[in-house]
Amino acid sequence: TMLRMVLQNWGALNSAVTRFPGEQLGAWYPDTFDYVLLDAPCSMQNLRSTEARPMQSISDRERQMLSGRQERLLFSDLQALKVGGQVVYSTCTLEPEEDEAVLDAVLRQTGGAVQLVETASRIGRAAPGLACAEIAGQVQKFDPQVVYAVRLWPHIFGTSGFFAVLLTKQDATGGERQAFQQKASMPRGLKSLKPKEARAVLNQLEQNYGFDFSPVMSSQGLSLWRNREVLYAIPYAWWENFAQLPFQAVGMRIAEEDR
Repeated sequence: TMLRMVLQNWGALNSAVTRFPGEQLGAWYPDTFDYVLLDAPCSMQNLRSTEARPMQSISDRERQMLSGRQERLLFSDLQALKVGGQVVYSTCTLEPEEDEAVLDAVLRQTGGAVQLVETASRIGRAAPGLACAEIAGQVQKFDPQVVYAVRLWPHIFGTSGFFAVLLTKQDATGGERQAFQQKASMPRGLKSLKPKEARAVLNQLEQNYGFDFSPVMSSQGLSLWRNREVLYAIPYAWWENFAQLPFQAVGMRIAEEDR
């Protein structure tokens, strides 16, 4: 067989795509990750309407439901972080119920285990989070750290409205670890290459394309797998830490076999 390279742009080898509620991941995998990006589902009240994304009205009930889910997602992500790890929480809304109020609620849940990081200096101008806001007819005063968040106002930055904050986990956030109940679901046809087969693949890649993949395999901790005629490089770390978690994609597709 002849191997045909399909890798066009160098991407992330140690990556996986799965479909589960993010609210559960912290309990399944506590103290596991170094960094988390939570681009939370939100009402998209960004104060700037476009043809592609026109502004839409949202009810108080919808806003409350979103705020509740955002709190659960952020707490779960903090639980999944290692101590010393960082999470970015971001939305494309300027509604305080989904921004500062979410941070305030999570800070109260976690005590002193979480610290917000001042980031205004990185964007070159002041755009602080709100110290207080009127919510459900009452003025709510937020935790003093909340002003370290960044509000990207359309009239200041010339963009749609966004909200973002960087949090550092200083200590354990609590919460009980839960066992993952679902059985592992290996995609049909996915098989690990035997050492002899793997060496033949690596040799052919180097002979045909001048690309020595062996050092990358070693440094990234990768193993080679085949699904029909497609070859994948999949990290050992996936099987060691997340083998029970069914996935839609994992690792990187590196080549196809022309038969």
